[in-house]
Amino acid sequence: MRKPLMVLLASVTALPCAALLPRATQAHASGCTVAYVADVAFGNSFEGYATGGDTCGHAIVLTTQDWGRTWTPHALPAGTYGLDGISAPDGCHAWAAGSEPYNPATGVAPGVAVATADCGATWTLEPVPGSDAMGFISFVDHQHGWIAGGCCGGSSEIFSTSDGGHTWSNNLSAGLATWSRNVFGIKFANTLQGFAIAADESGPLGAVIATVDGGLTWTRQAFVPQGLYGGDIDVARDGLHAWVVGQGGGIGLPFGIWSTSTGGAAWQPVAPSSPSPPSFGGVSFITTSEGWVTAGSVILHSLSGGSSWTQQSLPAGIAGAGRIAAHGINSACATASDTSRNPAIICTWNDGITWSRVL
Repeated sequence: MRKPLMVLLASVTALPCAALLPRATQAHASGCTVAYVADVAFGNSFEGYATGGDTCGHAIVLTTQDWGRTWTPHALPAGTYGLDGISAPDGCHAWAAGSEPYNPATGVAPGVAVATADCGATWTLEPVPGSDAMGFISFVDHQHGWIAGGCCGGSSEIFSTSDGGHTWSNNLSAGLATWSRNVFGIKFANTLQGFAIAADESGPLGAVIATVDGGLTWTRQAFVPQGLYGGDIDVARDGLHAWVVGQGGGIGLPFGIWSTSTGGAAWQPVAPSSPSPPSFGGVSFITTSEGWVTAGSVILHSLSGGSSWTQQSLPAGIAGAGRIAAHGINSACATASDTSRNPAIICTWNDGITWSRVL
């Protein structure tokens, strides 16, 4: 949940905090349309965010206050070039990870975060001290968060903040930095326990790494013997239950789902129902029992913590789904694309019996 991991359900009678604030005054650029949607996150059952970009070359964030039924794009501060992951610990606070424009003099696009404390009405730019674009982010409250990236043969970079993103500290231990080339995902359960997927320097293979001290030190998990490529990770608030999706062994090898109920001490493969998906996607659990996995043209739903899965159908005209955020009992939204490669967001409010295109 780019999204909250185990979203605490709000009372349906509670007013979203957006209802107490003025609507966004920074209008989306006239004549621009949404060009892509990268990630989606919900801070509670009804208030959510999605990152993307428009046809005029601007990074944008889309917001919803009605369970994902409608989405409004918002322009971002100057200096924000591209956004990827997003995290929302509650309905009115969110952070997104991305980059500043590419600098030909240095050969990099420096990492950056953008933040809102008023339900998306306004956003502030928070530079990150890394040398590469940031793609993944996880906040557990208004102050504590982690951002990760790394690209193009360089080392992985993980930074943490304890002041809401105003300052960041390097959080990738030296032992891991010697072999880690990139980070594919990061997710924290609380201020101490977190997991990330990091790639191996020997090739496009990776492993799950874990921390129990807020990112001061990381340990490589005993995981998929052949390595892991790409994918997504989610972790429950208890810090014990977590799920990973990706391609075991690298590019071209089968898609897989793995889970742990021991805080990463042991991981088990949990095979989806036939047919096996051809590619990796996103994973999001709303409880330790109920969650979804996206994998291209396939959406899988579990009510058993991942031990069994039911395949669900995409809306007509949708070719594939990407990142996903479960945001309430029976409800989830996912990034997607249609058969003409146009960006889309799809949502369900009935446990996936039906999915609807909302963007």
